Amino acid sequence: MKELLFSLCSTDFIGSVRQTADVICEQMRAFCQTVTTDETGSVTAVMQGKTEQKILLQAHIDQIGMVVTHVFE
Repeated sequence: MKELLFSLCSTDFIGSVRQTADVICEQMRAFCQTVTTDETGSVTAVMQGKTEQKILLQAHIDQIGMVVTHVFE
């Protein structure tokens, strides 16, 4: 996840929303079983796992952020 965040943060996303969504989809397909986009360029990626832990990666074209609710030892 750390490498993904660094990659996304260092990518030049100047251009169209669709171009940006395509880059995000390509990155997320390596981790997620389902990756979709809608007409506004929003990307939804779902990773199936054996636990109920969830990660939300929410980003704007020029901003990426995460919310951490628990840290394991």
